[in-house]
Amino acid sequence: MAVDTPSCLAAELVTTGARHGSPSMLTRRLRQDYGLEVTFEEAKDLLRQLEAVGIVGPVDPRKHAHPVLVDRDAALAALGAAS
Repeated sequence: MAVDTPSCLAAELVTTGARHGSPSMLTRRLRQDYGLEVTFEEAKDLLRQLEAVGIVGPVDPRKHAHPVLVDRDAALAALGAAS
């Protein structure tokens, strides 16, 4: 999987600095950092993909965000293994 795919960019964003990932954070950061316009629903799908490979956990209803489970290198390796 290319490092500049939306999944890899999302994985990098949620594993660097943030300890939680939410659709609103992803839409904002993908636009600010990479100039990518993604909808809220697309961001939710990206987080579901990251959850499926073990990068983030299920959404925490108290924070309305997914906790980050791994560091950046492990996240990118998980996505590479998933492709």
